[in-house]
Formats: sequence, C-alpha cells, structure tokens
Amino acid sequence: ITGCKSYDFKTNNINIEDIYNQEEDEYYVYFYMDDCKYCEDCFDTVLEYLNNPLDLKLYVCKVNKNDIIKRFYEGEDGQGESGGYFVDGVTDYNDLYISGVPSLIKIDITNTSYFVTSGRKKIIAYFNDMK
Repeated sequence: ITGCKSYDFKTNNINIEDIYNQEEDEYYVYFYMDDCKYCEDCFDTVLEYLNNPLDLKLYVCKVNKNDIIKRFYEGEDGQGESGGYFVDGVTDYNDLYISGVPSLIKIDITNTSYFVTSGRKKIIAYFNDMK
C-alpha cells in the first residue's frame, strides 16, 4: 500500500537546483516524494521542526522518480545502510545520489553536503532527539 498524499509544507521549499544555494552558512535538506507512505509518516515531525527549528534551518525538497538525484549509487564509498547514497563531500546537485526518501542531508559553510540519515524511523528519531 502506498500513500496518496501530496504535501504542502508552505515554507522553506526549494528546488533540486537550489540545494547548495541557500543563504545560511549551514542547513538541513529533507527530501520527500508525493505518494510516499514513509514520507507521510514523517510529515508531522518535519512540519513541527519547520515551525520550531531547534538547530539549523531546514529546507524541504520534493523529489520525483525521474529527477537526476533520485538514483542508487553503486560505488564503494556510498553512505546509508545500503551504500546507495552518495552525499558526503558533494558540492553540486548533479553529483548527488539520493537512493530513497525520506532522506536528510546537511550542507555546511563550504556548500558541501553530508549524509545525516534516511528512513522514516531514523528521521523521526533524529528530530525528536533534538527536543
């Protein structure tokens, strides 16, 4: 069974092309897709953080199945449990591999990305642990 929800976070939405172009020195980017049950499970937690950020600013980026970043990394130095993500050290969205959603990455002061976590349980726990 898949979800049937289209999300409207109403704030902090960015396009894939803008992942590395935000004004803050450091920030999070949360990736999601419409009709994703696991993303739907994270919706309230992500929305709560957007409304009350406890650490860095959070941006939300909707991914479609045909987007350039929505792909599985098959190299030896991937991130995530399956190694299917390639995020660490990336500075251009064309080089980013987001193998699944929901996912969370961090962008640092040098506009370099780092894998934070993925999957509904880990993302919810990550944000809840900040409280």
